[in-house]
Amino acid sequence: MTIPQGYPVDALITQMRNLSNTAQGTKMTAYLKGHFPCLGVMAPVRKELLKDFLQEHGKPGTTEWEDVVKTLWEQPEREFQYLSQDLLIKYKSKYREEHLDWFESLICDRSWWDTVDHLASHCVGAYFLHYPEQRYAAIDRWLSGDDRWLKRTAIIFQLKYGNKTDAALLGQVITDLMHEQDFFIRKAIGWALRQYSRFDADFVRTFVDTHEQALSGLSKKEALRLL
Repeated sequence: MTIPQGYPVDALITQMRNLSNTAQGTKMTAYLKGHFPCLGVMAPVRKELLKDFLQEHGKPGTTEWEDVVKTLWEQPEREFQYLSQDLLIKYKSKYREEHLDWFESLICDRSWWDTVDHLASHCVGAYFLHYPEQRYAAIDRWLSGDDRWLKRTAIIFQLKYGNKTDAALLGQVITDLMHEQDFFIRKAIGWALRQYSRFDADFVRTFVDTHEQALSGLSKKEALRLL
């Protein structure tokens, strides 16, 4: 692990670890099915720590922020991946075309729904708004691969697009994946349709009716929850 020079990320890591709560960490690790060790630092405490730290030290500069994010991500405890994501949000305007490969690698590293959903809806979603010409090739690659988390990303990256959602693309992605047996893919299908039903209920009703036999019960239940 390389500590970035010039920015006190090591101090941020130390401050986070000083907030550890063993009892809470045990509960959080259990919530994540034992996949990742947790310090027991709750989200409001983590966000307050980052806010205070950035007020004291400023944001990492344009030549530092990527290394800071990577250093935090490499820490073993789960809260550091969350902290990395908190920082990634603050640099949406700095995303470059080559960052898609980086986001893919983060999605596939220590993967579980908690980090994947954040990276998909915040980072990948923002990236494709900056570089819309990149989305179709990336999605084709993800759908043709074997990684369920990249497939989930293809479904939910538009969650925050609202009425700017590309409904045709959403429908095509779901059509390509609706026969998947994986719980996380089926859940994502329902979630994405439910979210879009807030803006175009008719589209979602029609889509579910048209594909009633192919969609899983879980996907249909989640899709129609608000209708």
